[in-house]
Amino acid sequence: ELLRSLRDANRTVIIATHDEAIAAKADIILEMRDGRLLAG
Repeated sequence: ELLRSLRDANRTVIIATHDEAIAAKADIILEMRDGRLLAG
């Protein structure tokens, strides 16, 4: 998978998604609501 190979190559990837399955693959998740950072 592309995301895994990028992570293994120490690359930074920024993804904006509403799909929890995709977000679950992230090392760090920043949650936003109404343009404001809620959690991270």
